[in-house]
Amino acid sequence: MKINKIKKSIALARIQAQSDKIKIHFSSGETLSKSELISNIENETEIGKKLVDLQINFLKDLASGKLYSDD
Repeated sequence: MKINKIKKSIALARIQAQSDKIKIHFSSGETLSKSELISNIENETEIGKKLVDLQINFLKDLASGKLYSDD
């Protein structure tokens, strides 16, 4: 399934705004650099799709105040 273009653009912009030193470590032991994260999103790999979902869900939770509630 293709990633929504707007969501993809938002996720890419958020990652591109990060330091070039950013890396994500997965429980499998795999580590991805900033350029690898961007590549996965651009190529719409399974990891790229999950990264987009994570970014969008974070922004939704931030906007709703869910990140700041005690619940």
